[in-house]
Amino acid sequence: MQFIRNILIVGENIDFHTQLKNLLIQSSKKINVETIDDKAALAQKLADKMVNVVFLNVKEASECLYMFRLLNMYKQKTNKELVTFFTSESFETFQAVINKFELEDVTVLPWPVDFTDLSNQILKKVFPREAGRVDIVNKPKSALDIDLEFINVFIESSKNVLREMGEVGDIQHGKPVFKDKMTDPLEMGVASKIMISSDYFKGSFYVIFPSKTFLTLYEKVVGDHYEVINDENRDFAGELANIIYGHSKKVFSESGLNLDMAIPSVHRAAQIESELVVVIPFKSSIGNFYIAVAPGEL
Repeated sequence: MQFIRNILIVGENIDFHTQLKNLLIQSSKKINVETIDDKAALAQKLADKMVNVVFLNVKEASECLYMFRLLNMYKQKTNKELVTFFTSESFETFQAVINKFELEDVTVLPWPVDFTDLSNQILKKVFPREAGRVDIVNKPKSALDIDLEFINVFIESSKNVLREMGEVGDIQHGKPVFKDKMTDPLEMGVASKIMISSDYFKGSFYVIFPSKTFLTLYEKVVGDHYEVINDENRDFAGELANIIYGHSKKVFSESGLNLDMAIPSVHRAAQIESELVVVIPFKSSIGNFYIAVAPGEL
C-alpha cells in the first residue's frame, strides 16, 4: 500500500511549475511533489523512489525523447502504473514526441496549459476512487476531515496482529461509523489509547475490547485464565495497542509518512471523552472488538 503519492514535475518553466506544485501540495497532505529540470535528475529520482505521476514540459526534443525512454524503462522494470502528462512550449518538440512514440498511456496537453485544470487532472489520476474523505454518516463537512486510507491501515494492522498473536480467525470489520450514531452500544470492558501527532493527522487511536473478548484473547496469547479484568492482565490491552500502532507506523513510514513513537494508556472508563469518534466494529472467532479514531483529540 502506498499512502504518499510522489509526483515529479520536469522542465525549466520555474514559474508555472512552482504554481502547479503549490496547488497540488495545498490540495492534499498525501502528495509529495518535486520539481527537476533535466534528464540526469529524472533518472536519479526514478532510481531512488516509487513515482506515481510525471509531468513533462521540456523544450528540447532530444532531451524529451530521452526522458520518455527513461519512463518506459521504469515501467518495464517496476511493472507499476506510471501516470504521465506531456506538453511542450516548443511546437517542434511537441510534434517530434507525438510522431516518435505511441502515447496511449500518456495524457497529451497542447501548450499553454492551465495549471489549475492540470492539477485537477493529476488529482483524479492519483485518487481515482475518492479515497481521501470518509463516507460514514451525515455530519457537517467542517466537523470531520479524515481519510479512509488512513483508517484502513489501522484496520488491516489490527487484523494481522490478532491473527499472528492470538490465532484469531474469521475477523471481519464493519463500516466506520460515528460513535453517537451506532445502532448497537459500544461494549467497552477495557480500552487502550494512543495519541498521534503528525503533520498529516492529530488525534487519538483506540483499541477497545468487551471484557469477554479481552479475557479470551488474553488466555489464548498468555495462557492464563481470568474471570475479570484486573491489574494483573489490564496492561495487555496497552501492549496490543502498541503492537498494532507499530505495524501501522511501519506501513506509513514505507510510504513516506512518519508518525511519532507513542506510549499507550489503558482505560476502564465507560465512555471515550471526545466530541467526534469514528468507530470501526469487528467480529471474530473470539467475539466483538473495536478500533476508534478521534481526530483532533489528544
